[in-house]
Amino acid sequence: MVASRSKAGTSNVYVADTYNSSVYMIKPNGTQITLVSNLVAPMYVAVDSDGQLFVTDAGSGSLVAIGLGGVTTTVKGRLDVPMGLAADPTGGLHVVASFAKKVVKVAR
Repeated sequence: MVASRSKAGTSNVYVADTYNSSVYMIKPNGTQITLVSNLVAPMYVAVDSDGQLFVTDAGSGSLVAIGLGGVTTTVKGRLDVPMGLAADPTGGLHVVASFAKKVVKVAR
């Protein structure tokens, strides 16, 4: 299941696949590359103005950055079932903590 996607300035499309615990990059020519396959339940992706990829992992309750070579870094943990995700032009990230019924701004 494709839960979310976000298009970066590079024209690559990023897809969170919840059921396969993976995040993929799809290049303009259709090539699909698995970036990570070790998340619990990735749900939403966003790419910030610097081109950094972020994903909410609802299974672990965290916001994760995905770097080169699939290296993951937890940006914010202890989120109450993070669902929606958006990056703003100033570099801030906004995560919907669904069970807490609030939007959390994460400054970087």
